Parts: sequence; C-alpha cells; structure tokens
Amino acid sequence: MALPCVEPLSSLASLDRGLLNVFVLGPGQGEAIAVALPERGWILVDGCRAPRHRRRDPFPLERLMSRFAAKDEPITLVLTHPHRDHVHGFAELIEAVEPTTVALTGMAEGDALVRTLADEAEAMADARQQEDTGRKLLAAAVLQALRAINTWVEDNPNGLVALHDGVHLDDRADLDVYARAPDETLLTGWFERGEMADMIANRANALSAVLELNYGSLTVVLGGDLPVRDSRGKVPTGWDRVLASHGHLLHHRAFKVPHHGSRDALHHELIAPSPVGADRVWLVTPFNSSSLPRLDKEDGLERLLSGQSPIHLTAPSASVPLQRAHRDGRVTPAQLGEFTDQLRSSGSPFQPNDTVYRLDRDVAPLAAVWGVAFDQQGPVARWRGETALEVHQPRE
Repeated sequence: MALPCVEPLSSLASLDRGLLNVFVLGPGQGEAIAVALPERGWILVDGCRAPRHRRRDPFPLERLMSRFAAKDEPITLVLTHPHRDHVHGFAELIEAVEPTTVALTGMAEGDALVRTLADEAEAMADARQQEDTGRKLLAAAVLQALRAINTWVEDNPNGLVALHDGVHLDDRADLDVYARAPDETLLTGWFERGEMADMIANRANALSAVLELNYGSLTVVLGGDLPVRDSRGKVPTGWDRVLASHGHLLHHRAFKVPHHGSRDALHHELIAPSPVGADRVWLVTPFNSSSLPRLDKEDGLERLLSGQSPIHLTAPSASVPLQRAHRDGRVTPAQLGEFTDQLRSSGSPFQPNDTVYRLDRDVAPLAAVWGVAFDQQGPVARWRGETALEVHQPRE
C-alpha cells in the first residue's frame, strides 16, 4: 500500500475528526507530539517551546491547538521524561491549554507523585551548585515544569496519572492508548532506593515513556527518547525489555523514532523492514547540538532507511535561524548532507537550482511539523511544514 501524497500543512484548514490525526513537531531544539483522537479529545506529548526572535509568538503546540482544536475538548498532557528539550515549554502548555489530565513517569498517585519528583529535582539542583551551566539549566527546566504541574494539581486533585508500563490512558470503542515504558518494578526500585535524583541528572532517557495507540487494526508507537543502550551499557528499562513484553509493537504502521534517530536508540528488530511489505510512517525530529540524526555510514539515518523509506524528518539538523524550506521536500541522504553543511557553513542562503528559499527572520512555529491522518488500516493523508523533509533511500 503506497503512502498518500504530501500536501503543505498551510493548506490544511480543518481536521477530519473521523480519523486519528498525529502531528510531530521538532525544530531541532525541542520535540512534541499532538494527537487528535477520533471524534473528540487530544493527547499532547512534551513541550517543544522553540527558540524564536518574537517572544510574544505562540510556541508550536499552542499554535497547533489554536488552529485545529475545538473549545472544551478533553486534553491529556504527557511528559515522557525530564530532559530539557522535552520538558521546556511544558509549564506554559499547562496554562495555555487547561488540560483534563496530566501524566508523567512515576509510581505514586495524586500529588505525592509530583512532590516526590520535585524533591528529587530540588536535591539535584542543590547538589549541582558548582557544576556546569547545562546541568543547572536542566534542573531549572525540570523544576519549572514540576512546579506548574503541582499548581495545576491543586485545582485538579484527581487529574494526575503516574505513568509506567501497563497504564491505560484512553479507552473507547475503537481506540486504546497504553504506556509501554518505563518498567514498573524497576521504577519502584529507583524511587525506594532514593536513586531518582541520579536518574534525572544522568539517565533521564531511561525514564522515558513509550505510548502505544491502537485504532482498529492500526498501531502507532510513540517512542519518546527511550534508548537501547547508553554510556553505562544496556538500559534496563530500554527497548529489549519493552519488546520482550510487547512484541506486537513490531507490527506498527506508524512510529515516532526515539531519541532523534540516534544509533543507541534503534533496536534492530523494531527498525527491520516490514514483514508484510506495507509502507509505514516513521517520523524523526532533529537534535541540532548533537547533529542528530547522523548521516555517517551505518549510523542513524542509514539504518532507518534500510528498514523504511521514506523517513519523515521534521527539519534538517541545523541551527533554527538557519533552517530553510525545500520546496518539494524530497531529498536523499547525500542531498540532505550537502543541504545541512551549506546551512551550517555561514548562514548564507542556500539556493542550488532555486529549490530552496529563505524563511523570513526565523522559523515559524509550525514550520518543523509532519502531520499524518490515519483510518483504522493505515495512513490516508500527509502534510508537511516548510522545513519538513522526506528522506528517501536512493535508487540503485
């Protein structure tokens, strides 16, 4: 089954709410996902407050919701894990959209969950008074989000959900939403042994939630930043454990690739070619400071393309003010590499054969976005923002 044609996101006036609509946003310094559930309701994942020159402008999720969400729809906010590029903007999002439910990694119910995590983050911040600026910013971003959640809980005492494997976030006749990570037993142990401050500071990706959406026969996997391994070796909560318990996730039709397509987050079974030959939608957000997804041989992008082509990349991995839009959005890895090198070199406009044009001043809030609509069998429509790219495996 071929993927549907791509249309510009600017042409999308309204959503078909008989479908499952998924938007992945990622300008290179933040990541977020918005899921418009069939008929009514939204799930918003992480914050994605993009850098911008005009600070009064709405950030991506706020702009998306103002365009497509109806008034008084129930909204669930999910914080996958306490890393700055995911947590930044989460506090503002709570205020902007007034959620019905907030879900984040934890074991305790009610406001005890936030108090426990906030205590750990406070301890982390105190312990790092003399350490580098990056860690201080991480602690500050995590604390800002947790304090906002705590304030929200005061008015919504039954609205907080502790997220771990097996938690059911949405249940209706044709749709189920489950958390598939982190592992409950391991998470309990970290809390009980007082190890959460170290996990937040040094292994936050291991705390990442993974969401599974089942819509009829369709499965969508939102991989957060969960890795297979990190600098300490295999991640105990990682994809080996997830797939051992939930092997059916291998048969997805859509996949938000974890951790910006980094090699250590790509499980060989999860990114293998489709066993039934069906086209799948794999979505990747860049992470500029680490040049993810990498274009080196046998690294992230090449490995992804060996399992599925095209890859839906929300933007090239380049500084946000330097990003430009590619008119038809189709590139090979070699073209993407050349494109990205040009963007990074001096900031001058890159216009080979007039296929690329410069955006005014900065990237708009909804430039780095892929949107996909699904019926209960597969994708039926696709939309791209100005910086979003389809990366194709070159033909032999």
